Amino acid sequence: MDTNRAKLKKSIIKTLFAVWLIAILSITASAAVDPWITIRDKILDIVCQLKTVFKTAATGVGALILTMAAVQWIASETDAGARKKAKTSMIHVMVGLIIVSIADEIAGLVLTFTCP
Repeated sequence: MDTNRAKLKKSIIKTLFAVWLIAILSITASAAVDPWITIRDKILDIVCQLKTVFKTAATGVGALILTMAAVQWIASETDAGARKKAKTSMIHVMVGLIIVSIADEIAGLVLTFTCP
């Protein structure tokens, strides 16, 4: 079970890195077309795109885990321990999604004049 979880973590990290790399390469390519784009603009664009990517990824993963925990909760009608574990997982996911939303709002306040 732990090896599957470790493999899942590695694949998520590899996917996020690939998305980040594509974002950097696309910004570099757009800067080559327009020489008036400064390094500061490139960095801010990367930060804005990373903010969006991380929020989208966290929301997607959270929704997936929330759905799996809900199915586990429904399926464990006679097992109180499994039901409690599923309920705890659902609460943790919801708290995590709230934290992601708050962090996104704080980042939005900081990046108010840079992100579209």
